[in-house]
Amino acid sequence: HVTAGGRYTKDKRNGALTKVQNRVANFPFVFDKGRFDPMVTLAFDAADGVNLYAKYSTGYRAGGANSRSQTFNPFNPEVVKAWEAGAKLEMFDRRVRLNLAAYMMDRTGTQIDFDNVDTNPTSPTFNLHTEETANAPGKSRIRGAEAELTVRPIENMTVGASYAYTYTKVPDTLNPFLSTPTTPVYTKVFVVYTPRNAASGYVDYEIPVGNAGAKVKLHVDGNYSSSAYSFQNEDVKNEANFIVNGRIALADLSVSD
Repeated sequence: HVTAGGRYTKDKRNGALTKVQNRVANFPFVFDKGRFDPMVTLAFDAADGVNLYAKYSTGYRAGGANSRSQTFNPFNPEVVKAWEAGAKLEMFDRRVRLNLAAYMMDRTGTQIDFDNVDTNPTSPTFNLHTEETANAPGKSRIRGAEAELTVRPIENMTVGASYAYTYTKVPDTLNPFLSTPTTPVYTKVFVVYTPRNAASGYVDYEIPVGNAGAKVKLHVDGNYSSSAYSFQNEDVKNEANFIVNGRIALADLSVSD
């Protein structure tokens, strides 16, 4: 099977930053660009219940100017090229389903927000927050693999589990607040809210009640996430976490004809 598609994006912006720190300013900004992004998927039914696929696509994020900037400096668009390959398997009279996928993403022009708060009490801009958006140089690399398993071991019971591994690396990026015209300063930057390891599992079980089709549904799941960065330019991670949820429901009650 071959599936192909595309998206055309047109962004046109025209504006100005007219006030900075309560002082009149005139920083104009113009952005006018268009882009076409293709997608193609090749899929092959290798056997009954065995589907193999490969996919290529590109994506686009428009450029702009940060309204919290003191100079309204423009930043360029962000572009991604993505490759994915995987398999979807159904086995043992469809009682077992296994999905596997691996992917690569190369981003150019990764947009990074740099924040600055003036902490000098004697400064006329004391306690003011400014933000500049810059583009990371070179390629940002994202690599990952995912597996998802669903099993029906007995009637009325479904058991599932999944795991995802994600590797990210963004090149050090010029810091607009720490750099000077003669001394550029590059700082480490990160992909946020993306744990290296994530896993989950669940159990669903139904118990028939009476003869009218009503049932009791029991559900429990556990979800693990390793630590992840919360800020694009701060080398600090949140903590790993594990969350368990449970639910009991009485369903399919007959209330009328």
